[in-house]
Amino acid sequence: MKKERTKGFISGILVSALVFSLIGSAAATIAQRTLTANYNDIKISVNGTPISPTDAKGNPVKPFAVNGTTYLPVRAIGNALGLDVDWDNKTNTAILVVFRLRVYSVRLHSTPRFLQDT
Repeated sequence: MKKERTKGFISGILVSALVFSLIGSAAATIAQRTLTANYNDIKISVNGTPISPTDAKGNPVKPFAVNGTTYLPVRAIGNALGLDVDWDNKTNTAILVVFRLRVYSVRLHSTPRFLQDT
């Protein structure tokens, strides 16, 4: 009898592990998409001055286009405009800052929005 209980317990653990791994895989699949990005030598200029965008560590970052929409690196554009750029890991949000007042908020997978007061 004890042997049957142990088998049932182990089977339950294995089934639970399988179910949770499938749920995790499904969730990861939902969050990922494959896109075709076009790097067509897109140039950026601010007030007529060309800029070469870089990330926070100084590595070059290339702008690209997907389905007719051009994507620019937020940090490089913000810095070129004289803005500070913060990143909120909790909410996956890039924040453009003027005089340490939040002006624009860009969250991953959403539309930028103007913040009226903070």
